[in-house]
Amino acid sequence: MRCSAIVIFACMVPTLVALGGATTASASDVRSIDEVISPVRSNPSCKLVEPKNPVSLQAATLYIEDAENGDLRVGLVAKRSESYQCGKQTAVVYLYQYRDESIARETLESMRHLIWGGKGPSSHHPEAVFGMNNVLVVVSTHKPRAFVDLIRGEPEKK
Repeated sequence: MRCSAIVIFACMVPTLVALGGATTASASDVRSIDEVISPVRSNPSCKLVEPKNPVSLQAATLYIEDAENGDLRVGLVAKRSESYQCGKQTAVVYLYQYRDESIARETLESMRHLIWGGKGPSSHHPEAVFGMNNVLVVVSTHKPRAFVDLIRGEPEKK
């Protein structure tokens, strides 16, 4: 992993335990941002809403600054930020599409370090940060689990 001044801290911190990670994929497993976010878009209880502020500033800063100017842009094909309301919960979903899964997997570790600032989510940085093949997803809301399950296509928990 290349280290710049922006992500030098991330390069020094040991590997984190993930909420979910990218799995090995073949070229046919390359996904687009639209494919990854489609379960949210097609869910009748979810609607696209005006842009909202993320729970913590790190997620927005990462989207605006690091994906443009830092090492997280290497291999970046596309990025998107969308806000959704599903039921009573609102979230900002940041999506980063990379050329292939190996680049996404390498970038995922740095992304987690930058957003969480520690070994995992906390009350100050509750975002879910995970990979779906070559697309990295950041869900910024206080309780991201329902959005994560929806994006991953997992059945809704009652």
